[in-house]
Formats: sequence, C-alpha cells, structure tokens
Amino acid sequence: MQKEHINLVDLIGEVSDLPTEITLPSGEEIIEIRLCVSPTGSSKSSLEITVREKSLMRRARSLKVGNTIAVQGELHRRFWKSGGSVSTRLDIEADSLEKVG
Repeated sequence: MQKEHINLVDLIGEVSDLPTEITLPSGEEIIEIRLCVSPTGSSKSSLEITVREKSLMRRARSLKVGNTIAVQGELHRRFWKSGGSVSTRLDIEADSLEKVG
C-alpha cells in the first residue's frame, strides 16, 4: 500500500522581529517573518516564515513584535551561493496567516 506524501506545517508562535520586505533578483517581492515557537518540554525555536502570496502580504506587513500568529504552510529548503560556497536553510512558505488572540 502506497501512502500519500504530505508537506504541511501548522504553527502558532510569537513574532520576534519586524517583518522584512525583500525584492529577489527575479523581481519577486516577498516578506520574511521570524517566528518564535516553544515546543512542549523544549526551549524556544526561531523559524523563518516566507510570505509570497499577495493576498497575505498586507496582513504580514501589519504584524508587530510580540503578536501571536497561526501559520500554515509548507516546509522548504533553500539553497544559494555566498562567497564561493553554497548555503542552505529551512523555512516555511505560508499558505495562511492569522493573528491569534
């Protein structure tokens, strides 16, 4: 029996830095949000959220440090060249984003 693959991330956390608007070399505009989450029994983790959807950008721009938000999206691994070496990071590409509370 073959199982379906699923890439779904569902998080609730606190915005720890102001959202950053970035224009990529392709001309695409994105917003990056740093989200702090506290897994049960663990220390806090900081995660990068990328907002590409135009419909979510207005909401993302209005976020303040300390806001609690719920994010759903997909986990992506990003690669780029920097100073002759390849760098990588994991981030969550948001499909939905809502303030909580």
